[in-house]
Amino acid sequence: MVLPSKVKGLLLGLAVMATGVATLFWITPGPKVWARYAQPSGALVVVIYRLPLKFAMPGSSGDAPARIQLEDSAGKVLKSTDVPSLQIVTEPEWEKDRVQMKLVFDWQLHAHGGSP
Repeated sequence: MVLPSKVKGLLLGLAVMATGVATLFWITPGPKVWARYAQPSGALVVVIYRLPLKFAMPGSSGDAPARIQLEDSAGKVLKSTDVPSLQIVTEPEWEKDRVQMKLVFDWQLHAHGGSP
């Protein structure tokens, strides 16, 4: 069976569009370290990961979502939270038994051996 050239063109166009859409969803870069804030003793670190956007206008990289993790010196994740935008991320404040970031998290450290 021979397909008319219009049908072949339509099928080719659909195949190209499907490939483009699949590329956006399957070949998306992973999270990237955006910032690291070490505890003064060096035992723990708050790591901010910039999560990829599927689509963004130029100049809107600060609108990217982020994952914030409390990690030990071996890289084990002790606590984690997601935020909708990097714009609300600030430097965390370390205290003897907790770490906090205003309006984002307040994590106790005593259960993780974070006290000096």
